[in-house]
Amino acid sequence: MERGREILIHSAKRMTGTTSNFTFDMSSQLHGKDYDTLVVLGCSIPTSYYLVLAPYNTFILEENATQVMITVPDGNYNAYAFALIIKDLLDASSTNNLTYKMEFEDRSTETSDGKYEFEVSAFASPVSLIFPQDSDLHEQFGFNRGSKNTFIGQKLTSSTIVQFVAESSVSISTDMTNDGNLISLFHNNVTVYDHITFQNQSDYLYSKPLRAGGPQGIYRFSLLDSNNHELNLNGLEYYIKIKLYKANKTDDKISSYIDFKSDDKKPLLMNNLYSRQ
Repeated sequence: MERGREILIHSAKRMTGTTSNFTFDMSSQLHGKDYDTLVVLGCSIPTSYYLVLAPYNTFILEENATQVMITVPDGNYNAYAFALIIKDLLDASSTNNLTYKMEFEDRSTETSDGKYEFEVSAFASPVSLIFPQDSDLHEQFGFNRGSKNTFIGQKLTSSTIVQFVAESSVSISTDMTNDGNLISLFHNNVTVYDHITFQNQSDYLYSKPLRAGGPQGIYRFSLLDSNNHELNLNGLEYYIKIKLYKANKTDDKISSYIDFKSDDKKPLLMNNLYSRQ
């Protein structure tokens, strides 16, 4: 009797959608089977998604109560390149012909507080930078989500340290499971245009019940960031290898025992689960 079935889900062989958000047909592989449990055996995800990504790439410049929505081009930036782009966008968007400066640090010193210093050419009326709730740009500017940040005199300083590290938490959502989550990955030292890889070392630790009454073998898979925003892989594909099987009482007992014994080791496990290729 077949113990289970391993299935390679490759976004290049999707039924509909994009390489990041797609449906996959496995009806022929599941026909006549009564599997009730799934586990991710491994996956490989390219870090081809951008740091600044539409449609979460807007902020608002307010001068004298007049607001202008500004869109930052998609792409990867460091703190210095970002400052140059934003300075030009602020100058071009000013409704009062103001000019702006945006500096990350004093390069003549060896110290840095990780924040931007903004300066406007004149202060005839209040000037503010506003970051909407549905935008992720606040991290690159060094402000809080949903905040309004007003220049004091002609100057403004970031309130938090700026963020220019690629997304370090990704998850794959699916309608195969009751909670809608297939797996979440937390990784360190991710490099742009590299890969996030995962290889499961224990079926029992990471198995999940297969959602009852779901689609007949056609399932959706979406790659999300830590804000549950879809990540755009810019045309590159990713793959997931899963295993479907019929759980039994012995499996349940073993799984419960492993869960019990590993409770005090889970922080260590989480730190060692994932590796870069």
